Amino acid sequence: MLEKEDYVEPTCPLCATDPAREQAGSISMPAVTAKLDELFSRNDLTQARRVLDYWLAEARMLRDERGELGVLNEQIGLSRRIQDKKLAVDSIERALELLAKSPAPSVSRATIRLNAATTYKAFGFLSEALAQYELVHEQYAALLEPDDALIGALYNNHALALTEAGRFDEALSLYKQALVIMEKQPRGELECAITYTNMADLYAEAGEDDKVGPAMEKAYALLTLPETERDGYYAFVCEKCAAAFAYHGYFLYKNELNARAEAVYERDRTV
Repeated sequence: MLEKEDYVEPTCPLCATDPAREQAGSISMPAVTAKLDELFSRNDLTQARRVLDYWLAEARMLRDERGELGVLNEQIGLSRRIQDKKLAVDSIERALELLAKSPAPSVSRATIRLNAATTYKAFGFLSEALAQYELVHEQYAALLEPDDALIGALYNNHALALTEAGRFDEALSLYKQALVIMEKQPRGELECAITYTNMADLYAEAGEDDKVGPAMEKAYALLTLPETERDGYYAFVCEKCAAAFAYHGYFLYKNELNARAEAVYERDRTV
């Protein structure tokens, strides 16, 4: 079903070209994220892109830079899912420009920078990613407790970039620290499963093939725990990990995880 933002043009788009105009209003990011959660639960990424395009134009029309930054953050994440390099680069560059306008650190701003770093890495901009990860480390250390889930996510993602750079010992240390943090979090089994598949990739890159299998088995065991909630995020993680299982030759596990993901998407499409 089409929503208003799918077909209505933002009001007075030319107003945004007036640099002297003051902010005229704000978009509702909770409403945007609620709509995105609904679409992601059905894996409707095309519609998600349309919704974000609408609200980005609306935020710019209103000169709502905080709202614009929130939408850009969602676009940065979406760009990885749909493999749109141009969307990634354009969104990151504008987000970093907005972040630079206010040097005051905050958790939300540091997390947007983490999202940008992860997306830079995903599209092959390794040096840019590593530079952003270092900034996030500094900001999180000043703002968060050492066992915060956000720090665990940072360790996981930074370790991926370090692995690609051949800095295996540093990466493995971060993965191990991430496991300690994430196993204490609600639904931490999903994050730990991702970490174990990432560790398997590292072991393969480092020539420690005997450690690949145990890491993958631990990941599969965590992904198939009967008590884990089967929702859109579970489906996303299953798909994400399925690719790693295929890469390491675990094709039966890959098929099982993809089937689990599709079952969630099919259920939510019929609700």
